[in-house]
Amino acid sequence: MSTASRTCPMSVENTGFLLDRLGKDCHPLQFLRELTQNSIEAIKRTGVPGTVTWEMDQFVFDKSGSKLSKLSVVDTGDGMTGPELMTFINKLSSSSSRQSMDGNYGVGAKITAAVNNPEGVLYSSWKDSKGSLIKLWKDPDTEIYGLDQFNLGGGVFGHVQTLLDTAKPASINTNGTKVTLLGKSYGDNTCKPPVADLQAYWVTKYLSERYFKIPESVTLQVQEDHKRYRSVKGMGSYLDSNAEKNGKVRLSNAIVHWWILKPTEERTHAGRHIETGHIAALYQNEIYEMRTSRSRNAVMQEFGIVFEISKVVLYIEPVCEITTNTARTLLLIKNEPLPWSDWAHEFREHLPEELILLQEESINKSKGQNQSDILRRLQLIQDIMAVSGYKKSPNGEYRASGSSLSNSGEQEDDENGDSNAVDIEENDDDNDDDSDGNSTPNNNRKKRRKKIEDLFDIDPTGQPAEVRKDLNYPIVRWLTTTNGTRTIGLLEDRAAGYSQATNELLINMDFRGFTDAVKHCLNVRKDTPTKIAEPVVVDAIKTWYEQALAEPIISLRSMKGSKHWTETELSQALSEEALTLVALQRYHTIIAANRQIGATLGSSQKG
Repeated sequence: MSTASRTCPMSVENTGFLLDRLGKDCHPLQFLRELTQNSIEAIKRTGVPGTVTWEMDQFVFDKSGSKLSKLSVVDTGDGMTGPELMTFINKLSSSSSRQSMDGNYGVGAKITAAVNNPEGVLYSSWKDSKGSLIKLWKDPDTEIYGLDQFNLGGGVFGHVQTLLDTAKPASINTNGTKVTLLGKSYGDNTCKPPVADLQAYWVTKYLSERYFKIPESVTLQVQEDHKRYRSVKGMGSYLDSNAEKNGKVRLSNAIVHWWILKPTEERTHAGRHIETGHIAALYQNEIYEMRTSRSRNAVMQEFGIVFEISKVVLYIEPVCEITTNTARTLLLIKNEPLPWSDWAHEFREHLPEELILLQEESINKSKGQNQSDILRRLQLIQDIMAVSGYKKSPNGEYRASGSSLSNSGEQEDDENGDSNAVDIEENDDDNDDDSDGNSTPNNNRKKRRKKIEDLFDIDPTGQPAEVRKDLNYPIVRWLTTTNGTRTIGLLEDRAAGYSQATNELLINMDFRGFTDAVKHCLNVRKDTPTKIAEPVVVDAIKTWYEQALAEPIISLRSMKGSKHWTETELSQALSEEALTLVALQRYHTIIAANRQIGATLGSSQKG
């Protein structure tokens, strides 16, 4: 017996539930992408240029006596016959395009358009000038998705209706397709955005931000009012025309496309594109995993862009085998999320000169000036800060491995930005305990090894190393909108942020906790002219504010690798919110700052 004859093909029970569940995983506007992409592919199959147009369905509007406004997309692609509509639309995972893991899945439009339009999705298609119509809907009685019946006249019913030429859009000649969205009920105006807070030009904006580049053979346009149509060219066109510099950096398995945007007043402002800095993934000329505003800041900092974030755009295009999830919201490499941290580390090593120069001015403005005093104080308590590290030493008493081991003894971070993430083991030639049970120096080292084993895995094959005890003080950047080192949105109403990848502490001088402390100390020094007191007060507050933030960071970094601290927990402990909580402990900061101010300006009449 052949395999074909003895196998009962799998079928789907309760397709309505399956479609509804898959639809919940999709972006509420994902249907715009799915239907647009189907139209683009239909045009490509013709081999000649064509148009894709999003507009109000004028035919439905006229037939309803100007009562129904329904959104539609019309293309001049190859079109479909009645039987083809039955096959491609009413069968899940069926498509007129080639199905593949990196191509069309045959489910996108069904799980986005159909689920959001239970009243129905009309497919009107012409092939060789012959028009056919089907209606995919969710039967309100059975809650089953499928094709609605048409009364064809004379007591005959069917799922495909023949269309007259009067129903054909003006843009279609002999071949093409129109898809009309009927919404959740008969009277729904589907030309309005399905999400309340969307902008007026929501279709244009979504498509402009979803697509990087539209194929040259396709003209994509959107009707923004009853007469005017706006062309959609994608983010690539916008960035190229609004950037003062751009380029590419080749990584081991990806290409980073970068742009430095022109000053705000010189850019095109139409409200249809992302007009500020952002970072995203790029695949097949579509944009995935977009990060803007606060969500972009930490990722940008990992990529080495600490300042002028609002002017920088990064698109990372993988050049390895890629798939997407079914909802096409995420890219996957071997079913794993994209390696953003790996790309960030590699990009920082090859940061373009233009991006370095962009930040240099801000870096000079943001440097801390009081670290020597802070370091001197912290070194007094170094033995309790648990910040020991290891460096190569021919006669070292430990065995250690990890990228933090340096030939020169200088500190080097591992790929995760943690200089303490090394594996260690003592040499095997240590002496045992004395016979009386007292601990010898060698025995103390064994006790120390046990303490370190709690934090790191042992590596007996490592290199000789000795303990080093530097503080690995973070690189401190002071940010404020006053001198342009902080842009609106970066650390907004947060005291500070920290990048583990670059060991950079970004402190927000505009944070009200900081400005309140300055005002308080100035009020104490009312007897001193403000012009004289203010720089001294600000300097003192900065010194003790910085120390309060740097101390927990130094200590927390040394806990990396502990079995009781996961990477997620460490990230939470070093988050903007956690550092803000640290900064809001102000009693000791104010007391210490006032002492420093008094040492400079003399005792205050108020104090």
